[in-house]
Amino acid sequence: MTATRVLLVEDDRGYARFLHEVLLELTELEHAVTFVSTLEEASSCLEQQQRFDIVLLDLGLPDADGTEALTHIARVAPSTPIVVLSSHHELKVALESMRLGAQEYLVKGQAEHALLPRAMRYAIERKRLQDAAATARDEAEHANAVKDEFLAMLGHELRNPLAPIVTALALIERH
Repeated sequence: MTATRVLLVEDDRGYARFLHEVLLELTELEHAVTFVSTLEEASSCLEQQQRFDIVLLDLGLPDADGTEALTHIARVAPSTPIVVLSSHHELKVALESMRLGAQEYLVKGQAEHALLPRAMRYAIERKRLQDAAATARDEAEHANAVKDEFLAMLGHELRNPLAPIVTALALIERH
């Protein structure tokens, strides 16, 4: 089994070490963790076409203000699920994070051992399902456009031969 590739974006080195240890303790999955402490470093990793299965993102970075980091990472790596790690226990921040593209929102210091692995698993699965739904929606919209084009062409092709027939019938009725 291949390791889950994790980009951990956290400016607190102690907490980053703690999360890394939590991930190493998980026996059901292996994790390859890349640790960075700024949005600039995270962007560099993501823009160098490094592929990550998930991003664990602290909202309080020294070079990003609040959800700015989330917005940027969601734009740079749109197919990578993001779990927000925040010290803010505010519903408003959690909802805004989810609206901006996070798949999960966890408050730091609240049961990382129990919640983090499950949140990561669910975030990866949720993102996969969202992408599949978006792909299916795009395919359905394309199929609908093709159908509409076909019906328009069919209507046009049927009207063309009928016009002389209708004209001929009108002339026959006159005589």
